[in-house]
Amino acid sequence: MLYQFVISGNPDRLDIFNEFHVLYINIDEKFNEWKEFLSNYNDIEIFMKKVYEAKQDYIIHDFLNIKEEFNKEFYYMEHHKLSSYFIRKQSTINSFKNVYTNLEKYVKEWNKEYVKKQLVENKDLFNNIDGKFTRLSAKTSYSSR
Repeated sequence: MLYQFVISGNPDRLDIFNEFHVLYINIDEKFNEWKEFLSNYNDIEIFMKKVYEAKQDYIIHDFLNIKEEFNKEFYYMEHHKLSSYFIRKQSTINSFKNVYTNLEKYVKEWNKEYVKKQLVENKDLFNNIDGKFTRLSAKTSYSSR
């Protein structure tokens, strides 16, 4: 081997070199692990931002396709142990996994909240449709589907 040639004649130097070589390999593996984690984490932040933005309006059924777009990140976070270095990102990861897993349920809840908010904000419009007072059940009948 080339490194044996470079430090030949001194077994102590060979041992030191081997220790540094192992250390380098470990650092390189750790770096690649962190790089992969950060890539997935950045995608998780994009997912959470898209969810937050969608919550500002009535969410249509097609939005649920977002799960397909972020399936790789969900799988990664479900099956990889989080390095202690990234432990402070755990709450975001837990939120992501919770929202991802329960997205259908949350969309229903968020849509109900959105409709209620719109009813309050546009009370004058909804209380007088065609000159008639409208019952709450009539106002919300479409949103409960």
